[in-house]
Amino acid sequence: MDGGDPRRALAALAAREGPRLLRTMNGGLFWDDLSGNLPNASAHGVTADSATGAVYLATDQGLFFAITPLGAAAPAPVWTALSASLPRAPIMDVQLDEGGNQIYVALDGYGVFAATAPHRFLALRAVSAADYAERPAAPGALLSILGGRVASARAGERNVPVLTAADMESQIQVPFEAAGTALAIALETAGGRLTLGVPLRDAAPAVFVDRDGAPMVLDADRGVLLDAMTPARSDARIQILATGLGRVQPEWPTGMAAPLESPPRVLAPVKVYLDRAPVEVTRATLAPGYIGFYLVEVQLPEIVNAGPAELYMEAGGQPSNRVRIYLLP
Repeated sequence: MDGGDPRRALAALAAREGPRLLRTMNGGLFWDDLSGNLPNASAHGVTADSATGAVYLATDQGLFFAITPLGAAAPAPVWTALSASLPRAPIMDVQLDEGGNQIYVALDGYGVFAATAPHRFLALRAVSAADYAERPAAPGALLSILGGRVASARAGERNVPVLTAADMESQIQVPFEAAGTALAIALETAGGRLTLGVPLRDAAPAVFVDRDGAPMVLDADRGVLLDAMTPARSDARIQILATGLGRVQPEWPTGMAAPLESPPRVLAPVKVYLDRAPVEVTRATLAPGYIGFYLVEVQLPEIVNAGPAELYMEAGGQPSNRVRIYLLP
């Protein structure tokens, strides 16, 4: 059901023949058949991005994708199969994350697979490189440009470093000198020149997460990533990899890896919270040897309650995304 308009909904049907996907625009009074060229296979789950009309359908014969308006009458769309790189197995469910950037697919007997949602590649879009969410940019932050290969980029009169460029995703770093309330990024791509507008803040922190949603949080002494099998322990030091913490002192050139010794420190006040309780921040700097990454180190208190805990940070009063870590006494 469309969260913005509950009269609009999609229904997946577990029938091998006849309608497999229905759409209503009037709260269920009438339903349209959107099955179109779908194969004769039961459908088990459906998800959609209402802003773009992207629809993903989980079936016994794989994952299918189409673009169709959810709020206007239209003929059944042409469906495209997306399962070429997945194991051959019935797909039991499909979901998009809150921002419609990541897609999660549940395969019978194999588990859950994740990827950038294919419809995001139909038009260029700037998101945080940390978690692929739309948020304001900040000086020094890493942005991912979804949807194409970026040859070059500029912000006003300044060159913007293009750190990686692939056919479906490129990565750039916002200049440390960027100022104002908005950033206009002029991009040169294979499809021509275009400009993306992104709000700009002094700080817009985001904790890096991998494609499975696991945060990039490390044990400072052992240098290993923390997860459910390697939890954090009482009184340990942990390191959080983030971006978007803003300017540093001393100033550092955009597009250059941070020094291994005495990396520049973050100017904005940085706070870290564990289950909404503040923990001690021992340092906040550029991450040595990396471009656009920041390293925030915290001292954990004595842990009483073992298990999962919510962690997030603030930089300059702006909150980051919230991630889960695991604790042991």
